[in-house]
Amino acid sequence: MDGSAIGNNAAHDQLGRFTTGNTEYRRKQQRIAAKTDELAREYDVAGAAARMLLKLAAQHLDAAEQARNSVLRARHTRLGLKVLASLQRKQEPAPLTIAEWERKREAMK
Repeated sequence: MDGSAIGNNAAHDQLGRFTTGNTEYRRKQQRIAAKTDELAREYDVAGAAARMLLKLAAQHLDAAEQARNSVLRARHTRLGLKVLASLQRKQEPAPLTIAEWERKREAMK
């Protein structure tokens, strides 16, 4: 294999083989960690159980993004959303009152 089918990829050498330190396992762990951080901004993860559920949901949502089969994609999406349904979302901040908005506006001038 001359590597032409692989294309220019930093994780491959000239012959198309994986280089040391670039593994799909590490890439998957990085994707899951990024998805977990993204979900943690939206959901309340005060306890250890909530963090584990959030990581489980991130794993399912990542698997849904990577799935080539539509049945598997739907299954993993449904499982991820079902796990997220058991977690509480962070409360939205209360909207500013007119007086607070006017004070903030005056402070900006």
